[in-house]
Amino acid sequence: MVTSAGKNTTRPVITVVAMLYSVYALYASGGDAVMGGMLVLGLTYVIWGFISNRFKGAATSPSTL
Repeated sequence: MVTSAGKNTTRPVITVVAMLYSVYALYASGGDAVMGGMLVLGLTYVIWGFISNRFKGAATSPSTL
């Protein structure tokens, strides 16, 4: 069983390992793949900007509870 003190040290270690792997994966994939991913992400942000107004009424504001 992991104590609360163990949780405080485990999560940051897992986060650092995951970030290091992500940076390595970006480096190993090459510039073309990274540029393509950035283009797709940019287009996705533009599309989301156009359709995001449709979802405003779906979430309940915490101030109305």
